[in-house]
Amino acid sequence: MGKKIRAHFLAICLLALCGATAATAGPPLDPRLTPQWHNVTTVTEVAYAPNLPVDVFRYQGRFYCYDGRWYQSQVWGGPWRVIPEPPAVLRQVDAAYFKKVPPGWSRGRKVGWQGGSMPPGQARKQQGGLPPGQAKKRGF
Repeated sequence: MGKKIRAHFLAICLLALCGATAATAGPPLDPRLTPQWHNVTTVTEVAYAPNLPVDVFRYQGRFYCYDGRWYQSQVWGGPWRVIPEPPAVLRQVDAAYFKKVPPGWSRGRKVGWQGGSMPPGQARKQQGGLPPGQAKKRGF
């Protein structure tokens, strides 16, 4: 009897895990929607789809979506995969083209990034140092 219970428990856990993976596999987009592409005026090689419920951009034949995290796909209907950072050219897109403005974008300016790909505190942290606030607290 104990083996049956364990087998059922394992099966339920695997189903739950597979369901959670599938649910978080991509952005909340209906692939049946047809994007209406418009060029981003400040970055000519990038297009965006203002008619979609989340931010979707097209660049060099690939699709990028932002809904709090960045996704990339080679085809419009997916599959989508999470990426840590968008291509550098997308950082040139003004905040006005976003429905949900990513951190570091502020009314068309990347605040405090000083030309970097991420906020300075996050960059310093990835390089093994302390973010500015933590460095001040510790007297560095």
